[in-house]
Amino acid sequence: MDTSIKYLNRKSFSLFALLIMLSAGLTAQKAKEWEDPQVIGINKEDYHTSLLLPSAKAEASWIVSLNGKWKFHWSKDPDHRPTDFYKRDYDASGWDDIVVPGNWQMQGYGLPIYSNWTYPFKNDQPRVTAEPPANYYSYENRNPVGSYVTSFDLESVIDDKQYFLHFEGVESAMYVWLNGQLVGYSENSYSPAEFDITSYVRKGDNKLAVEVYRWSDGSYIEDQDMWRLSGIFRPVELLIRPKTHISDYSVTAMPSDDFSNATIQIEAKIRNCSSRVAKDLSFEIRLSGKDAKGKPIIKTVSSKLPATGPNSTSNIVLTTTIDAPALWSAEKPNLYEVELSLLHKGQKVEDLTFHTGVRNVEVRGEVLYVNGKPVKLKGVNYHEHHPRTGRYLDAETLEYDLKMMKRANINFIRTSHYPHIPTVTFTP
Repeated sequence: MDTSIKYLNRKSFSLFALLIMLSAGLTAQKAKEWEDPQVIGINKEDYHTSLLLPSAKAEASWIVSLNGKWKFHWSKDPDHRPTDFYKRDYDASGWDDIVVPGNWQMQGYGLPIYSNWTYPFKNDQPRVTAEPPANYYSYENRNPVGSYVTSFDLESVIDDKQYFLHFEGVESAMYVWLNGQLVGYSENSYSPAEFDITSYVRKGDNKLAVEVYRWSDGSYIEDQDMWRLSGIFRPVELLIRPKTHISDYSVTAMPSDDFSNATIQIEAKIRNCSSRVAKDLSFEIRLSGKDAKGKPIIKTVSSKLPATGPNSTSNIVLTTTIDAPALWSAEKPNLYEVELSLLHKGQKVEDLTFHTGVRNVEVRGEVLYVNGKPVKLKGVNYHEHHPRTGRYLDAETLEYDLKMMKRANINFIRTSHYPHIPTVTFTP
């Protein structure tokens, strides 16, 4: 991240939180991070891959779903929102229930707005609360705010674990509190927001409070021809990870010019969140699948890791090859399973799994080639949208949509105009 952006680290965020507590009456609304284009996040973790296959999530004991019914209060503008709902002694039991993930407009709060390119608020960059024409919904409802409350229980807080709060998607901007303490702030609606909450969690009941603003300065670049909705519209999860873990990785599969073999390269980041040096670690990859003739392939590569200092990250690159790879194409989407393992003295610390396909895509003149063969694209624009749940797509709907597209001989999807949800599980 460009250091010129006010993307505050944990040290500067602590000062930010202290100033908030010491300033009588100072609230998130007065700070107005949601109208400052230089602030896109406070105390957020770096973006990273989705870590493991959606189909593996159900069996991953370190992922705790926080989806379900939350307590909810809707306010027509920031001035009418409850300002202290995040406190542990605030009683929200009388509030309505709302389903997370989901858009609040699809559950009876506020108004869904369809617009092509016209902003649903007054164009007054970077502000979103200036007075619009009287016929605008935002004339009477200047940036509605949704206040969310839920809780989760921890039997214990384990010293050798790191706790993260993961939001897949929240529109348009949000503040997050845990147990009455301000954790952070995020924009960038259609990308995940993750917060390290290790210092905020406690044994027993933990109160999670989220304040969501319908519009922010980010809404100016999220303006697309679609239904304008808001809220916590993608899954929310608690991630309980080892102090030293695989924080990010990428898998690159590149066939040779004659497709007789392929080079598989895995780059990974190993993060040590503890106050001690992490040593005696090794990183291993296991690649499995079948070659072009259907013969089983299993490749295992490992390497020792250098000692990783406290609160720091090490990088590692491992490479292997596949002879006669089964190539990926739209007609035959052959995939290889890649298992990534972090080990300490030979004992597994954690496992992550992903899939990769071997293919070559290139443009020669005005023709697109996939694996050396010319391909004609038959594509569509695709919005994540459901007539009842809005921006949230359940697995069954996504699977149905994909099957309908395949039946229509569609082989290309333009995910207009944002990253789509990476964690929906379905059977292809």
